[in-house]
Amino acid sequence: MSQASSTPLAKSVDAHARSAVQFWPVFAWLALNMLALLAAGLHVPFSARFIVPEEQMALHEIYCVQMIAAAMLFPFLFRTFSTTVLVVMVTPLCVQLAGVLAAESKFLPLVCDCAYPTLWLMGLAVWAYVLRGEKARMYGVAVALLWVVGGATVAYLEAEFGAAGQGFNWSRHLALGPLVGGMALLEAGPRAGTVWAGLGIFLFLSVLAGVWRWRRSARGGGSDGLV
Repeated sequence: MSQASSTPLAKSVDAHARSAVQFWPVFAWLALNMLALLAAGLHVPFSARFIVPEEQMALHEIYCVQMIAAAMLFPFLFRTFSTTVLVVMVTPLCVQLAGVLAAESKFLPLVCDCAYPTLWLMGLAVWAYVLRGEKARMYGVAVALLWVVGGATVAYLEAEFGAAGQGFNWSRHLALGPLVGGMALLEAGPRAGTVWAGLGIFLFLSVLAGVWRWRRSARGGGSDGLV
């Protein structure tokens, strides 16, 4: 059996399996994004004092869905390289649709709004490649969720129970995760200095980890594709 697995035919089958687009990850990602857009389009209020008209919050809603869902599902979403490319390409298109619903007409803010979650997904795609084995991937999901949801929870508690009369400063919470960073981007604008800092550090660490994994796979003769 070991000889059969090392034949050129078996290697070409393995390479094709790693490069094929998988239906369910792409479908799940599209469905989640469409549900967020549908909620905004149907004026679904998520609180008693929700902003009216509700579609003004379309970008905020799709950011919440994309950041949290990507943290929960990134080992599943990025199982092959082709699937990864398709999921990442779909992301800014859905954000652009949310921008249309939210009446975001300025070019630079909309470009930055599309770029932010796309870069977050690209970093997660690298970690899906770096983390091998179910246990390592589950640890990765736990850490990503803690950063996204835990950071947003800390930001909410500070905004709700912080010093009275002081507004929440979105642009200085770079360590509270990509969801808080995304909200800062929408609330403070793309020119706020610290909006991109947390995401930039995450991408830098992701690149370092990806290079380390690639070099280790090259030395060991292992697979260097997204599995």
